[in-house]
Amino acid sequence: MTRREKVLKLIVEHFIKTAQPVSSQVLIDEYGMDYSSATIRSEMFALENEGYLEKTHTSSGRIPSSLGYRYYIEHLRERNVDEEFKYKMQQVLDKRIQSIDDIIQESCEILSEMTSLASISIGSNVSNETLVSVQMIPISETSMTCVFVTDQGYVGNKTFVISKDIKPSDISQ
Repeated sequence: MTRREKVLKLIVEHFIKTAQPVSSQVLIDEYGMDYSSATIRSEMFALENEGYLEKTHTSSGRIPSSLGYRYYIEHLRERNVDEEFKYKMQQVLDKRIQSIDDIIQESCEILSEMTSLASISIGSNVSNETLVSVQMIPISETSMTCVFVTDQGYVGNKTFVISKDIKPSDISQ
């Protein structure tokens, strides 16, 4: 793996974990990169020029672009699948009497649990629809409802239980 690929890999993984732009100093402090801040910034600049990274504003760190995520998935991510994840997915697929929508919903719940990220499934009968609106509505200190709308007029909602130390604004972001 080249130095540039290592920088991209760490930026994608850190951004997935924190949802915050990543600076060269973060890569040095949190991942022990053995390069100067200027060298890392130079690699980040090159990755930005190649379309793999974006800046949210002039003095910010970088975030992955769609192209950056795609490169990460195809070339940089670890390919080890957790055995617990494999077992849970196999259990879902072994339930032969479930509808495809039930399987998709359970799979999304497992993925969300395993990655600590939100996942939304619109369903199997809404091909070619695009998500146009997502709104997060706090219900209490530990729950929130997500309402989403597609360009074809489909409206869905899901209520989430959240930790007290997570701010609703963080989830909305």
